Amino acid sequence: MPYQEDRYQSMTIWDAARRINKNLFLPVIQRKFVWSDRQIVRLMDSILRGYPIGTFLFWKVKSAELKQEGYPVYGFIQNFHERDNSQNSRTADADLMRDADVWIVLDGQQRLAAMYLALYGSICRKEKKKWRKNDRAFVERELYFDLRSAQWEPSEEDEDDTDGENAADRRFRFFSEGEVKAQPDGAQWRKVKDIVNVTSLELEDAKKTWGQDPVAEQNIESLWKRFHEDAVISYFEVKEKRKGEVLDIFVRINSGGTVLSRGDLLFSTIVAYWEKGREKIDKLLKEVNQANGAEDGFKFSSDLIIRSCLYVLDMPVALKVGNLTLDRVKRIEENWDRIEEAVRDTVGMLREMGFCGKNILSYNAVCPMIYVLYRAGGRLDKNSRAELKRYFVIAQVKGIFGASTNTALSAIREALKKCPEKRFSMESLRDVRISGDQKLTCTEEELDQMMEYTIGPKTYLLLTLLYPEAKYGSIEFHQDHMHPRAAFEEDRLKEAQQQGGFSLSEEQQRRWREMRDTLPNLQMLAGRENESKQDRPLKEWMRIEENRVNAKYVKGVSWELADFEQFMEKRREQMKAELRRLFF
Repeated sequence: MPYQEDRYQSMTIWDAARRINKNLFLPVIQRKFVWSDRQIVRLMDSILRGYPIGTFLFWKVKSAELKQEGYPVYGFIQNFHERDNSQNSRTADADLMRDADVWIVLDGQQRLAAMYLALYGSICRKEKKKWRKNDRAFVERELYFDLRSAQWEPSEEDEDDTDGENAADRRFRFFSEGEVKAQPDGAQWRKVKDIVNVTSLELEDAKKTWGQDPVAEQNIESLWKRFHEDAVISYFEVKEKRKGEVLDIFVRINSGGTVLSRGDLLFSTIVAYWEKGREKIDKLLKEVNQANGAEDGFKFSSDLIIRSCLYVLDMPVALKVGNLTLDRVKRIEENWDRIEEAVRDTVGMLREMGFCGKNILSYNAVCPMIYVLYRAGGRLDKNSRAELKRYFVIAQVKGIFGASTNTALSAIREALKKCPEKRFSMESLRDVRISGDQKLTCTEEELDQMMEYTIGPKTYLLLTLLYPEAKYGSIEFHQDHMHPRAAFEEDRLKEAQQQGGFSLSEEQQRRWREMRDTLPNLQMLAGRENESKQDRPLKEWMRIEENRVNAKYVKGVSWELADFEQFMEKRREQMKAELRRLFF
């Protein structure tokens, strides 16, 4: 629908505040109240000065329609407590008037919440250097206004001041009862709610009782009128009836501030239908992402958990609000224990395989693993687990989950449905077509490209297949240069040529330096061994019997640096042969 200027309407702050929690609510996708005391103070000062405070966006809908859709709404917090009451509470259906118009705030939540707290409530924040568990660490404060403050324009010093006191702070402040009594003489602090929450008839008496001088009387009147008489709230009504369209508007509008992703939107939609969903998903995410410790932790997201829920229950995998109907969310809730167990089992398997946040390129590749473990109830034999590793590496290296993620996941799931529940084999995915001609098999050309990969996540993934015997779950393994990287620096190569009696052109030296970081010069080595090896020449390191025994893909290979190109060619062919076997 084209933009229409006449659809903007206005109301006073007083009218808006009186509607809050009666027929003005927050959507399920609302965020927590996050404004600081200073932000509230500056908003109030802007209101008093007559500065614009931005427009608002409301969704106008019948309460009966919200009930019919099973779409809950949330109320505004009246008394904010940083520890005990920081989340907006869900509004009971009985609180929604039948067939009455309801306004849902799509843009302007923080500003409206700040006004509501100032006019009717309080804020309780933790004091610095005090224990969060101690109730005395939290002090309840209300917003006060200095009746004797002058309405000056902010100075340059005020404009540059981000942490200290400025003009707004001198006019409005949050105080506890004890703090306001301890203020020095000269200011006359009065609660904002006491000033604003009087009728027009009571205003004159308030001015005489609290004013005591012309400046104070004028400030009282100015503040009261700004809230009661001036139409400060300029809002636009959205009358769209389709919930999905409205939620998309919310995402688009709020992308100007802290971006609300589609995953956040879906997460909130699940929570709308499943009361304990946020708590359970947050707990699982915290647990699995810390599975490897802070440094190597996984990076699972709420998007992945939601997609996995849809995936294992054979629902549409696209992350769309429309796919999260009430019936589907209820199925997720009913099967959550099994889904949670499958996710944990998958994370444990990834750890055993040597994977972590640093070397997983696409988390969507995890969904089929969760699917297999969900169906198997976690009971997979050793061969099936090895096959899952093959799948995971191939999917990562080939970039199966790119622009066609939903197509790839759906195609793989259809193939997995035909597998025995407690066994998995890559054979079942041989003929799966992802998009176009892309498949989970490799051509000779693709194998040649893999040999050109330089050290990074993809080479690590391939090395986990080429060195399957490594105990990745208990020991940290590194990608190690067999011929040390430093050996190819100009001065080291010059010295090697002199001592070894061979000669390299500048072009050959350049080519060797390009080749030194590619897969054929890499091996998987336990972290401690790699540290002890450091820059030792390969022929020296290989004199140790244990190293010779454990070295792989070295049949007929010379250890001499002078034979580096032949070394690379032989290892290349031996590695390709193994990958060819693994990749069909």
